[in-house]
Amino acid sequence: MLATELGLAPSDNLKIIELKDLITNSDGYDEEFVKDVLNVIVEGRTTTEKQKAMELEDKQKAVAVAQQQEREFELEKLRIQLEMQKLSQAPVDPLEQCLDSQVLELKEESPYRCYGCGTSGVVKSKCPTCTRTNEMETEVNCMTLFNLNSDLYPSSVIVLKMFGEKIAVCADTGASHTIAGEKLFKFLQEHGITYTNKVISFMMADGIRQTITALRTVVDLYIEGKVIPIEFLVLPEAKGNKTLLGLDFLMQLEIVLDVQGGKWHFSENPRKQYKFFKKTLKDLNISAFDLREDEAKHLSREQARKLNKLLDKNETCFQPGGEPTPFIEHRIDTGDHPLIATSPYRMNPIKKVILKEQIEELLKQNIIEECEFP
Repeated sequence: MLATELGLAPSDNLKIIELKDLITNSDGYDEEFVKDVLNVIVEGRTTTEKQKAMELEDKQKAVAVAQQQEREFELEKLRIQLEMQKLSQAPVDPLEQCLDSQVLELKEESPYRCYGCGTSGVVKSKCPTCTRTNEMETEVNCMTLFNLNSDLYPSSVIVLKMFGEKIAVCADTGASHTIAGEKLFKFLQEHGITYTNKVISFMMADGIRQTITALRTVVDLYIEGKVIPIEFLVLPEAKGNKTLLGLDFLMQLEIVLDVQGGKWHFSENPRKQYKFFKKTLKDLNISAFDLREDEAKHLSREQARKLNKLLDKNETCFQPGGEPTPFIEHRIDTGDHPLIATSPYRMNPIKKVILKEQIEELLKQNIIEECEFP
């Protein structure tokens, strides 16, 4: 640009030192003029860089505001769905419904809810609805499940890669940090991942706050062409817990969950949708008359299957009750030995004392009298 101002026509393949010599050796070279031109060029480029930085900052702020609004919208949808579900469960008295709506309005400002039934303003351990439900006793005589697979509430399970292995993990907007479950903890140990201790204070879903020493590590996660280091926390005393992707993971990758639609996408490209992972359940036949694991071990799989099928087909034959069978007669072969007479039932000492007292009372009232058998 400076060479053009001096009326020079440098070629594109000139080196910097060659361009410098060309400018300083030109006929129109003036040191003061060159300084002024350079200052103008520097100021122009500085202004351009500042404008670009401000535009980038404004764009990032707009994206953050849009993400916040979208998250609030998703949370509002979930809240409305929970309220609609509660209202549709059972008919209620109009007066009770009016009172419940007033209580709901008073508790809308509450920062927490019961994760059992969705009641606002209480935790599950102190929720009157869930506590009353837990106190009810339920007796089940027999139950047969042929298939259990519900699409009413899809789970937000996302597939990602770790050490070349695909894993399906649940994204939980209620978890502030990403938690590694028991299976993932063992998987990371097998790959030589080291941990450091970290004291954390956290609140469980029931509202009870705890302070424990957890294990911390950082692992690279691969998800739909992106690689990002994520901090995992391990709860050492937890057994059988599941891995949860917390808000730190969702915000770092700018992931938006569409729970109702069963999809998720990156905020930068909302048109590209990814479906939640769904594990299909196999058909299971559960019967109270199937063979136990310790039965018919000498049979092959095909023989055991046919025997189970026969038991299921004749299920009515094994129902309790009914008349004695006329097809079988029970006998005891004593051989050459004589029969031994024994009492039909041995009474325990406590019942013997009670029976003796009752007999003496009947004798006193002359209801019965003593007699001797020959």
